[in-house]
Amino acid sequence: DRGLKQLVAMVASAANGCHYCQAHTSHSAHNLGVSQEKVEAVFDFESSSLFSDAERAALRLAWHAALQPNATSDSDFAALKAHYSDREIVEIVSVIALFGFLNRWSDTMESELEPLPQSFADSINLSARKLGS
Repeated sequence: DRGLKQLVAMVASAANGCHYCQAHTSHSAHNLGVSQEKVEAVFDFESSSLFSDAERAALRLAWHAALQPNATSDSDFAALKAHYSDREIVEIVSVIALFGFLNRWSDTMESELEPLPQSFADSINLSARKLGS
């Protein structure tokens, strides 16, 4: 699910504090058919009824792995394995790893956010949102 992969990237980017990548991934998720309401709710994915258990498992891993990769737990992966194939898990982890690079690149290079993703980020008040707030 391409929309979920964008939400995984958005959560990983939020964990790393990369506004540039959060803006792009939120906009991309919406363009791929994820409702604006669900994109906004990603910051409360653990408690929001908009997310399935499978989506929560993927987003939880994104948060944990982006914050501290070696602190991911067996329970993180057990939750994933209940919903995803090994190949799908590799894809989820690959998205998290890719955005670890992109977050660092974009912030270090002080990438200027383009108008379209900036406009979408503004529409969901992205700059004021934090995971779990």
